[in-house]
Amino acid sequence: MPTQARRHAFSSLSIAAAIARELGVAESQTTAAIELIDDGATVPFIARYRKERTGGLDDTQLRTLAERLTYLTALADRRETVLKSLRDQHKLTPEMERQINAAETRAALEDLYAPFKPKRRTKAMIAREAGLDVDSQQVVLGEAEAADGCLGFYSAVRAMPVVSVGPDWEVCGALV
Repeated sequence: MPTQARRHAFSSLSIAAAIARELGVAESQTTAAIELIDDGATVPFIARYRKERTGGLDDTQLRTLAERLTYLTALADRRETVLKSLRDQHKLTPEMERQINAAETRAALEDLYAPFKPKRRTKAMIAREAGLDVDSQQVVLGEAEAADGCLGFYSAVRAMPVVSVGPDWEVCGALV
């Protein structure tokens, strides 16, 4: 699994150090175990046949190490995705970047990203972008008929005109 090794190579030292602190072992032991796991060795194989390389880590420690490696690697990947998304939105500040890099759990990372996460475009949002919210508000308030705002107007959502208000407050093909 060389791709896995490349994927977290940028932060393998910090991941190895974090796992070493959690397990209370030397960083060289965790680094050796991570290399073996990245090369495709299984936990039982490492525990039985590679004790000399891992400094005698037992099966339980290796299993915990493998679980934490998976979690921390996924966290690092998600962190990079979040940073890229914020850069693309031009909303990444140095302070936000520091907070994202300092996040130790996936939940903390997602809490930081939540206000900036792109929202899914609903039919109502598409209708508002097409300028239908004013017409729909007038219909709801009784200031205009549905046909007044939609006559000859093709919906941004559908390819056919809709000129009636249904039970779901549908005006010109979009829910209000």
